[in-house]
Amino acid sequence: MLTSGMTGYVPNKSDSAAAFSWDALFQSIGDPHVNDETNASFDSQISKVFQVRGANGLWIAMADRWLPHIPVDARLADVFTRVIGSTYEPEKYTATKEERREMYRANELENANTSHSQYVWLPIHITPPSETHSMGRNSIIWYDSWKWEDFV
Repeated sequence: MLTSGMTGYVPNKSDSAAAFSWDALFQSIGDPHVNDETNASFDSQISKVFQVRGANGLWIAMADRWLPHIPVDARLADVFTRVIGSTYEPEKYTATKEERREMYRANELENANTSHSQYVWLPIHITPPSETHSMGRNSIIWYDSWKWEDFV
Protein backbone atom coordinates (compact mmCIF):
# COMPACT_ATOMS: atom_id res chain seq x y z
CA MET A 1 0.00 0.00 0.00
CA LEU A 2 1.27 3.48 -0.85
CA THR A 3 -0.23 6.46 0.91
CA SER A 4 0.03 10.20 0.64
CA GLY A 5 0.43 12.12 3.86
CA MET A 6 -1.58 14.91 2.25
CA THR A 7 -1.82 18.25 4.00
CA GLY A 8 -4.38 20.10 1.94
CA TYR A 9 -3.10 20.93 -1.51
CA VAL A 10 0.52 20.92 -0.39
CA PRO A 11 2.50 17.65 -0.67
CA ASN A 12 4.46 15.96 2.06
CA LYS A 13 6.16 12.64 2.78
CA SER A 14 4.46 9.43 1.61
CA ASP A 15 4.46 6.09 3.36
CA SER A 16 4.55 2.52 2.13
CA ALA A 17 3.03 -0.38 4.05
CA ALA A 18 2.72 -4.14 3.59
CA ALA A 19 0.85 -7.09 5.11
CA PHE A 20 1.26 -10.83 4.73
CA SER A 21 -2.43 -11.25 3.88
CA TRP A 22 -5.42 -9.06 3.10
CA ASP A 23 -6.79 -9.34 6.64
CA ALA A 24 -3.48 -8.94 8.52
CA LEU A 25 -2.22 -5.72 10.08
CA PHE A 26 -0.26 -3.49 7.73
CA GLN A 27 3.26 -2.51 8.80
CA SER A 28 4.97 0.65 7.62
CA ILE A 29 8.00 -0.09 5.44
CA GLY A 30 8.93 3.56 4.97
CA ASP A 31 8.82 6.39 2.50
CA PRO A 32 9.13 4.88 -0.99
CA HIS A 33 10.65 8.02 -2.57
CA VAL A 34 14.38 7.34 -2.93
CA ASN A 35 16.78 10.31 -2.59
CA ASP A 36 13.89 12.78 -2.34
CA GLU A 37 15.54 16.03 -1.28
CA THR A 38 12.16 17.75 -0.91
CA ASN A 39 11.05 15.24 1.74
CA ALA A 40 7.65 15.81 0.08
CA SER A 41 7.26 12.91 -2.37
CA PHE A 42 9.12 14.70 -5.17
CA ASP A 43 6.88 17.73 -4.51
CA SER A 44 3.72 15.71 -5.26
CA GLN A 45 1.01 13.54 -3.64
CA ILE A 46 0.34 9.96 -4.72
CA SER A 47 -3.23 9.76 -5.95
CA LYS A 48 -3.32 6.44 -7.81
CA VAL A 49 -1.23 3.32 -8.28
CA PHE A 50 -1.91 0.98 -11.17
CA GLN A 51 -0.42 -2.01 -12.94
CA VAL A 52 0.25 -1.75 -16.67
CA ARG A 53 -1.42 -4.72 -18.34
CA GLY A 54 0.89 -6.76 -20.53
CA ALA A 55 3.97 -5.03 -19.12
CA ASN A 56 5.30 -7.90 -16.99
CA GLY A 57 4.52 -6.53 -13.53
CA LEU A 58 5.13 -2.83 -14.16
CA TRP A 59 3.40 -0.65 -11.59
CA ILE A 60 3.13 3.13 -11.89
CA ALA A 61 2.52 5.74 -9.20
CA MET A 62 0.55 8.73 -10.42
CA ALA A 63 0.88 11.82 -8.25
CA ASP A 64 -0.65 15.32 -8.21
CA ARG A 65 1.01 18.70 -7.98
CA TRP A 66 -2.00 20.83 -7.15
CA LEU A 67 -0.04 24.06 -6.65
CA PRO A 68 3.15 23.69 -8.72
CA HIS A 69 4.06 27.36 -8.17
CA ILE A 70 4.62 26.60 -4.46
CA PRO A 71 7.64 24.30 -4.35
CA VAL A 72 8.01 22.36 -1.13
CA ASP A 73 11.42 21.73 0.40
CA ALA A 74 12.35 19.52 3.34
CA ARG A 75 12.05 22.35 5.89
CA LEU A 76 8.57 23.38 4.71
CA ALA A 77 7.44 19.73 4.52
CA ASP A 78 8.53 19.33 8.15
CA VAL A 79 6.58 22.44 9.16
CA PHE A 80 3.42 21.11 7.49
CA THR A 81 3.82 17.69 9.09
CA ARG A 82 4.25 19.16 12.56
CA VAL A 83 1.41 21.69 12.24
CA ILE A 84 -1.07 19.08 11.00
CA GLY A 85 0.28 16.45 13.40
CA SER A 86 -0.02 18.78 16.40
CA THR A 87 -3.73 19.14 15.65
CA TYR A 88 -4.38 15.39 15.76
CA GLU A 89 -1.52 14.08 17.94
CA PRO A 90 -0.41 16.95 20.19
CA GLU A 91 1.51 14.57 22.45
CA LYS A 92 3.73 13.61 19.49
CA TYR A 93 4.01 16.83 17.41
CA THR A 94 4.55 20.49 18.29
CA ALA A 95 4.43 23.63 16.16
CA THR A 96 4.84 27.31 16.93
CA LYS A 97 2.27 30.00 16.15
CA GLU A 98 4.59 31.37 13.44
CA GLU A 99 4.87 27.92 11.82
CA ARG A 100 1.07 27.65 11.80
CA ARG A 101 0.80 31.05 10.12
CA GLU A 102 3.45 30.03 7.57
CA MET A 103 1.61 26.83 6.68
CA TYR A 104 -1.74 28.55 6.28
CA ARG A 105 -0.20 31.27 4.09
CA ALA A 106 1.52 28.69 1.85
CA ASN A 107 -1.44 26.34 1.66
CA GLU A 108 -3.75 28.85 -0.10
CA LEU A 109 -6.75 26.71 0.77
CA GLU A 110 -9.33 29.46 0.48
CA ASN A 111 -8.38 30.62 -3.01
CA ALA A 112 -6.24 27.85 -4.51
CA ASN A 113 -6.34 27.72 -8.31
CA THR A 114 -5.82 24.05 -9.16
CA SER A 115 -6.44 24.59 -12.88
CA HIS A 116 -2.64 24.79 -13.26
CA SER A 117 -2.07 21.38 -11.67
CA GLN A 118 0.63 19.06 -12.93
CA TYR A 119 0.97 15.31 -12.71
CA VAL A 120 3.92 13.06 -12.01
CA TRP A 121 4.01 9.47 -13.31
CA LEU A 122 6.85 7.28 -12.05
CA PRO A 123 7.51 3.53 -12.11
CA ILE A 124 7.50 1.65 -8.82
CA HIS A 125 10.36 -0.73 -8.18
CA ILE A 126 9.01 -3.60 -6.08
CA THR A 127 11.48 -5.71 -4.12
CA PRO A 128 10.02 -8.91 -2.67
CA PRO A 129 10.56 -9.88 0.98
CA SER A 130 14.12 -10.90 1.88
CA GLU A 131 16.31 -11.41 4.92
CA THR A 132 17.05 -7.68 5.10
CA HIS A 133 13.48 -6.52 4.30
CA SER A 134 11.04 -9.02 5.78
CA MET A 135 8.07 -7.16 4.25
CA GLY A 136 9.78 -6.26 0.96
CA ARG A 137 10.33 -2.74 -0.29
CA ASN A 138 8.64 -0.33 -2.72
CA SER A 139 10.90 2.28 -4.27
CA ILE A 140 9.99 5.27 -6.40
CA ILE A 141 12.97 6.89 -8.10
CA TRP A 142 12.88 10.24 -9.88
CA TYR A 143 13.39 10.12 -13.65
CA ASP A 144 13.32 13.31 -15.72
CA SER A 145 11.95 11.12 -18.52
CA TRP A 146 11.34 7.40 -18.99
CA LYS A 147 9.55 4.88 -21.19
CA TRP A 148 7.55 1.98 -19.87
CA GLU A 149 9.45 -0.35 -22.20
CA ASP A 150 12.59 0.30 -20.13
CA PHE A 151 10.97 -1.41 -17.14
CA VAL A 152 9.52 -4.60 -18.62
